[in-house]
Amino acid sequence: MGWSMVANDSANCVGADIGSGVMKIRVRLTPLVTIAAEIGSFLNIHLYTHFGIPVSTSHSTVVPIWGIGIYQGIKAINLKVEKEIILTWATIPLIAGIISYVMIKIFCIFL
Repeated sequence: MGWSMVANDSANCVGADIGSGVMKIRVRLTPLVTIAAEIGSFLNIHLYTHFGIPVSTSHSTVVPIWGIGIYQGIKAINLKVEKEIILTWATIPLIAGIISYVMIKIFCIFL
């Protein structure tokens, strides 16, 4: 059961990365490669959780796939999409914080 879950999770994260254009199809994905990505994701989530640091499972799943792409050759990674993802990861929490601040100020006026 555990192996099936890992295989399914690997397929989900790898499929999304290829579908979104993060990685190109020429990357050779073997069961060993996808399991390595899942182990990297698991270790990242486990370590952050152990130290009480919140971590996004989405980030922890995408980054090991980048590692596999780099291992198989930097040309396997679409660097333009990578740049957009990193920029989004950096700006979205800031934008969400600003929206939350504005919303609480609006709520305080009416309450």
